[in-house]
Amino acid sequence: MIQQLFAVLLVSLTAATCSQAPHDPTTTPFTGTWTIVKAVRNLDDITAGCDFGRSLITLHSDGTYTVERTALFPVTRDGSWTVRKHPGGDIITLNPAASSPPAAFEMQSDTTGDGNNIIAKFTTRSSNTYQYLLKKISPKEKSKP
Repeated sequence: MIQQLFAVLLVSLTAATCSQAPHDPTTTPFTGTWTIVKAVRNLDDITAGCDFGRSLITLHSDGTYTVERTALFPVTRDGSWTVRKHPGGDIITLNPAASSPPAAFEMQSDTTGDGNNIIAKFTTRSSNTYQYLLKKISPKEKSKP
C-alpha cells in the first residue's frame, strides 16, 4: 500500500515538473515569421508614425531565430528561442547569440482576438516603455517588397 502511494506521488511530481520545462519549438504555433502590427510607447499608440514594414522576427523550428531590420525591436542579434507554459499565456524567450553579458528577452503569447499574437514589452535606457503586438505572417507576405 505504501509502495503504491509512493509510486502515485512520484508520477504526480514528475508530471508537474515536466509541465514547467521549456517546450520543443517545433511543436508550438510560434514557429514562423512575425511582424509588428501595433506599437504603444508610454501609453500612446505610435503605430501610424513608425515604419514597421520590414521589421521581422522569424522563429525557426530548429530553436533558432533571426531578426531583420532591428532598429525598432529590443533584440538586435540572432540567437535561440524556447517556449514555456504560463497561466497567462506561453512565454517565448529569445537568447541572443554572443551577447555579453547573456541577455534573454521574454515575450508573452496572447490568444485573444483573431488567433495567436505575441506581446513584447520593454523599457529603453531613456525610460520609455514600449508594448508591441506581433502577428504571424505567411511566407507569401514575407516576400513582398
